[in-house]
Amino acid sequence: MPSNSNLITLSIRRAVAEGMPADVRGSVPVSRSHVLARAEALSRAAQVLDGLQEQGRAGFLRIDRQGWGLDQAVAVADRLRAVTDTLLVLGIGGSSLGAMALDGALGPTCADPHRLVVLDTIDPFTVVQTLQGLDPARTAVAVISKSGGTIE
Repeated sequence: MPSNSNLITLSIRRAVAEGMPADVRGSVPVSRSHVLARAEALSRAAQVLDGLQEQGRAGFLRIDRQGWGLDQAVAVADRLRAVTDTLLVLGIGGSSLGAMALDGALGPTCADPHRLVVLDTIDPFTVVQTLQGLDPARTAVAVISKSGGTIE
């Protein structure tokens, strides 16, 4: 197993304390007080997840930074953030689900002017409407195709 300094660990309490604003608006509005009021239940759930992790059944809780190249990815993201304000993800179905899931779970959590746009379609009207709302000079594009043979 990698050393602890190379691991990213899921921490609900840390996310709430450090990154979650007083109110997060999305499909399910959540407030900091709402989450903190459930601290005991969250702690029990975290213990269950830790047990699953120890059994090797919940690998998503800790990510090996070096093995996944996360430090390099963060460096690229930092460079992109300096010259763009939008990340456009092009992907169909499963190729876009990761970005959409992370966006739904994590953002928006601050007044950061950067935004994520996921284009999960090849419908010409939707593509044109989406692209018209973007500044090409300030938009980075990530094209994701798991098979390498899809239209995006």
